[in-house]
Amino acid sequence: GGPSFFNVDQDGVTSVEFDEVGLPFSEVALTGVSTVALNESGVGVNAGVDFAYMLTEQFGGGLFVRWAGGSVDIPAAGGTQSLGVGGFQTGVGIRVRF
Repeated sequence: GGPSFFNVDQDGVTSVEFDEVGLPFSEVALTGVSTVALNESGVGVNAGVDFAYMLTEQFGGGLFVRWAGGSVDIPAAGGTQSLGVGGFQTGVGIRVRF
């Protein structure tokens, strides 16, 4: 376990352009969307466990489970929005000792 550092790269919508169609404006047609690139960082925590089973002194297999979580504040209309980041990860693999 310990600290985790997160980096979020995504596009954010800044404006939506549309036309009202039909009478009495029963449909809306999207004509354009303006976006901005967002790149923000944040700090969180992680915890995990790793299991290994050695078939011989040099070769074996293993399994890991870990969780990392935190939040990143991104710009939003009227201020900032806290975005939850992280999640669970699992994996299996071959273990080789030298």
